[in-house]
Amino acid sequence: LFHTGAGPQDIFLRWKAESLVTNPDIGGCVIMICDIISDDKGWAWSSDRAKYNDARKEVMESSTDANGQTYRPELQRRVQAAVDTLKDVNFVDSTRIASLGWCMGGHPCLE
Repeated sequence: LFHTGAGPQDIFLRWKAESLVTNPDIGGCVIMICDIISDDKGWAWSSDRAKYNDARKEVMESSTDANGQTYRPELQRRVQAAVDTLKDVNFVDSTRIASLGWCMGGHPCLE
C-alpha cells in the first residue's frame, strides 16, 4: 500500500491493510505499507511541513528519458526497493505482487 499525502500512519491505510488481510475471499496475503517520503536519516512525518514539502519535492521530481517519456527516478528507486524487499521474504509469492495507492500514493502504482 502506498500512502496519501497524510503519510504512512494514516488510519485509512491501516484499515485497508486489515480489511485485506482478514478478507476470506482473498485467501491470505502479505501487506506492506510503504513510506515513500521519509529520508535516509529516519525522519518520519513530524509536524514540520517545510521538511515534508522538501522531501515530497525530491521524491516527485521528474526527468525525461531519451524517448521523451517523463519519469520520476527517485520514486522509481523507492518503489523498486519495496518490491525487492517483498521478493526477499521467503513466504511471499514474487509472481503475485500488487500495489494500491490513493492520491499521492497513486503515483508509485503508475511509475
